Amino acid sequence: MKYLLAYTIPLVAFLGIYYQGIVSYAGVFFAFGIIPLLEIMLPVNRENYEEDEIKSRLANKSMIFYFI
Repeated sequence: MKYLLAYTIPLVAFLGIYYQGIVSYAGVFFAFGIIPLLEIMLPVNRENYEEDEIKSRLANKSMIFYFI
């Protein structure tokens, strides 16, 4: 979820440019204010993978990794 919030920054910046005025600072407030507050408030997943699950994930040679 936290990485998906990064994609909202261009949207907020576009809305700020579109509406102009004080709203033009909305992108800055959103990127440096709201997103860090959400990361603090949202729970953190502290679950670790088991050894066999790590090995199976490393053995999975999916094509998606070749495009990154």
